[in-house]
Amino acid sequence: MTIQEILAQVDELTPNTYSAQRKLQWLSDLDGRLYRELIQPRAGAERFYWPEEGYDSDEQELLAPPPYGADLYLRYLQARIAAENGEIHRYAQYSALFNQAYAEFAAWYARDHMPLQRGRWRL
Repeated sequence: MTIQEILAQVDELTPNTYSAQRKLQWLSDLDGRLYRELIQPRAGAERFYWPEEGYDSDEQELLAPPPYGADLYLRYLQARIAAENGEIHRYAQYSALFNQAYAEFAAWYARDHMPLQRGRWRL
């Protein structure tokens, strides 16, 4: 899923006044979290690309693949928008949906990618 696709989806479902650049930064922050917490500590991390300085184009692919990515990114942006707008109840709802999507992605990724071996144990 590209950044452009998720931005179009969130703007259609959650009207807001935030710039594409602001939402691009939020997506970059989330992908940084996904990369550091879930992808980097496991085998296969070299197949993923995440720019340390953040995304600079809305044509780039996001890290979480379908079917996990669509809900994960959508709910994250909706939660961020609600938080910035001070909509506490909506924020709580979107955060719960995001946390569920994050957990589903994390579980899938952990099932399919072995943890990196760090050091050797000798008895």
